[in-house]
Amino acid sequence: ARAAAELREKEKAWQQEKDLLASELRDAQQKLAGFKKVSPRTEVVEVTKKQSPKEIIDVLKNLRISSKDPKNIRLAIQQLENLIELGESALPEIQAFLTAQSDIDYDPSIFGSWKGSKDGRVPIDFVFPPSLRFGLFDATRKIGGEKAEKLLADALRITGRGVELAYLTRVLQEMAPFTYRDLALSAAKELLNNPVNAASSNALDKYERNYLFGVLAFYKDGSLAQQAQGQIVLTDGKIDQGALNYLKETLGQQSIPAIAQLYQDARITDGQQKEPLARLALNFAGADAQADALYGTAIKDPTLTENSRRELIEDLNQDGYDNLKNFSERDVQLIRNRLALIEKSRAASDSKIITDAFAEAEKDLKNMLTKATQRPVP
Repeated sequence: ARAAAELREKEKAWQQEKDLLASELRDAQQKLAGFKKVSPRTEVVEVTKKQSPKEIIDVLKNLRISSKDPKNIRLAIQQLENLIELGESALPEIQAFLTAQSDIDYDPSIFGSWKGSKDGRVPIDFVFPPSLRFGLFDATRKIGGEKAEKLLADALRITGRGVELAYLTRVLQEMAPFTYRDLALSAAKELLNNPVNAASSNALDKYERNYLFGVLAFYKDGSLAQQAQGQIVLTDGKIDQGALNYLKETLGQQSIPAIAQLYQDARITDGQQKEPLARLALNFAGADAQADALYGTAIKDPTLTENSRRELIEDLNQDGYDNLKNFSERDVQLIRNRLALIEKSRAASDSKIITDAFAEAEKDLKNMLTKATQRPVP
C-alpha cells in the first residue's frame, strides 16, 4: 500500500512537470508558427486540465525544497502562483491546511534576503517564502477580498508563533487599518506571558520575544512597559533586546532613567552586555541631560571594548535623527548639541582610536550641519 501511495505521488509530480513542459512546448510552437505556413486543418490544440486547490497544496506539501534543487524552487513558486490564479476558490483548502497547524520550514539559505530582525520587524514581501504557511499567507493576501481577510484574521487568532503573529499583524493592518489592532495586541501579550516556542531552535523563532514586543511597539501600546523593564536584564546577565526595543519605541526619552539604573545592574557581569543600553542612550544624546550623562559614562566605560566605544562615538552622525535626508529643526539643534557634547567629552580620550573617533564624528556632524543650514561651519 505504501509503495502504491508513493507511486501515485510520483506520478502526480511527474504529471505536473509534464504539464509545465507541455505548456512551454506550445509556446515554442506558436512562435514557430509565425515562420511556417501551417494549415488550420492540421493544427492540434491540447487542453490541459487545471489543477484543483487541493492538488496544488498536495504538491507543495510533498516538494522537498533545498538550495541544491532549483527545479523544485521554481516549481513551488509556480504552484503558489497557480493557487493565486484560482482566486477565492482556493481559500477553503488554504484554510484547512493552516487550521491543522502543520508546516514545512524551508532552507534559510533560499530566503536569506527575507528575515526578521532584532527590532522585531518583519517584511511583508518576499521572493521565496520562509515556510509553506508563509507562502499560503502571501497567496491569501494576494487573492484579497473579505474572505481572504477573515482567513488571515483567523490565522492570527490561533497562531502560536511570534514571527507569524508579527507578519500577519502588518498584513492585516495593510488590508484593514486598525481593524485587528486589539486582536493582535491580545495575541502578542498572551504569547509573551505563555510562550509556545520558547525552546525552539528554528531560525524563524530566534527572535520570538522581539517579534511579540514588536507587535506592541507597532501599535505604540505601552501597557507592558513596567513588565518589560523588569525583564530587560535576564537571569544570566544578558540583555533582552526585544524588551529593550519595546521600551525605546513606546516610552522613548522617558525610558532613560530606567535604562541608566539598569546600566549599573550587578547581574551584568559581561561588560559587552551593556552596549545595547548605551546605544539606547545614544539615540537621545544631545536631546536629554540624563541620556548625555549615561552616554558619557558608556564611552569611558573600560568594560566595553574599545571598538564598541569607537562605534558609539562615530554613530553620533546617524542615530536619533528625524530625517537624515531632510533635516528637521530638531535635527539641526541635535547636531549642534552633539558637537558641544564631543567638545566636552573628548578630554576623556584614553587612546588614539577614541581620539580619532571623536575627530571623525566631529567632521561628519559639521558636514551635516553645513548641509542642513547651507553655510560653512567654522
